[in-house]
Amino acid sequence: MNGEGGVDVDGAGIDMVPGRAAPIMADLTQAAADAKTGWEQAIGKIAGLDAQLGNGPLGRPMVQQYNDGVKQVREGGVDLVQPQAEQLAAHGTKAVPDYVAADIESAGNFR
Repeated sequence: MNGEGGVDVDGAGIDMVPGRAAPIMADLTQAAADAKTGWEQAIGKIAGLDAQLGNGPLGRPMVQQYNDGVKQVREGGVDLVQPQAEQLAAHGTKAVPDYVAADIESAGNFR
């Protein structure tokens, strides 16, 4: 197998089409990297806005609430999701050639 055809492990239908899966994993890897870069730039700008809040009597009490909100966005947003996408891409990228190699080895047993 050259990685372009489908792999059918159990005879129930194609389980993976490596020729399609490999570029999808590359796209997912790039998307995870882009999300990380974009998020790092955005969260820096967002977190930096607190300097504009705490300058007056009405703003000072808001700074802590704002910073708490930024922390929640950071921890519950991309900081949580992006590493999972990165991990999925890494596992998927490794799985495609492993899948092909296993299929080739298995096919060799039937020759």
